[in-house]
Amino acid sequence: MPKFTLHTEVHFRTLDALGIRYAALHETDGRGKLLILTKAEVEKHFSTMFDGLLSDDEAKDLREQLDAIDLAADWTALAEKIANYSLTDAPIAHDFQPCECGMPIKHGHIVDSKGQKLLDEPVVSLFDCIIQTHVLIDNEKFDANTGIALMKKGLEYDLPKNKEEEEARFNALPAEVREEFERRMMANNPLSILILSALGTK
Repeated sequence: MPKFTLHTEVHFRTLDALGIRYAALHETDGRGKLLILTKAEVEKHFSTMFDGLLSDDEAKDLREQLDAIDLAADWTALAEKIANYSLTDAPIAHDFQPCECGMPIKHGHIVDSKGQKLLDEPVVSLFDCIIQTHVLIDNEKFDANTGIALMKKGLEYDLPKNKEEEEARFNALPAEVREEFERRMMANNPLSILILSALGTK
């Protein structure tokens, strides 16, 4: 049995509206899910995550399925589609609220019209925003137009596009800033554990 299966019934309404192709993979044992958005990510996963996990036939079959989806080349192409999308005139009651807690890493939260967080987890990248808006749309908190508006806000705030860019920005900070940030945040702010985990430092 293949270790990863392509789930064509999974629909991201924001990405569908944007005309962005994507691949939702599930591990057959039910332990994990993976959203692939670019051809660059396909190459990365085949050289790292999938290496040694798939037989030659399984790897060939999965790659053929992914190649057929015609994914975007990279995150720059995805960001351009989001930035250039024309929103409808429908009123938008939710917002992306940047956090001004003093952390040297850009992040924020999706909030309602009263400024209340809809999810506890911080949004630390555009990828996070795609996932969180998908969850909230599925829970009927808002529609795809609002979800795309929030993604646009994240871009305007210059959130990192994905995990690799998050880590690159964090690692580009001076060593003393990184060390002090980790020490202070772990001691004083439990929410920082989620951010540090996203950065791959914990």
